[in-house]
Amino acid sequence: MVQGYRISPYFSKEQVDAIDKLIDKVGCTRADVVKQLVLLKLVDMGYFDKKPKQ
Repeated sequence: MVQGYRISPYFSKEQVDAIDKLIDKVGCTRADVVKQLVLLKLVDMGYFDKKPKQ
């Protein structure tokens, strides 16, 4: 598990613990997990649904 981390203002302690478990299981970095979460949220918000210019 990642040691000495601070609790993020954007994620609850439970969410940070879940992210750390994924990190341990998959072997990636916390930044990789957060990037994927941000990308999923942007897709969910429709950020990439821009209509082509005509």
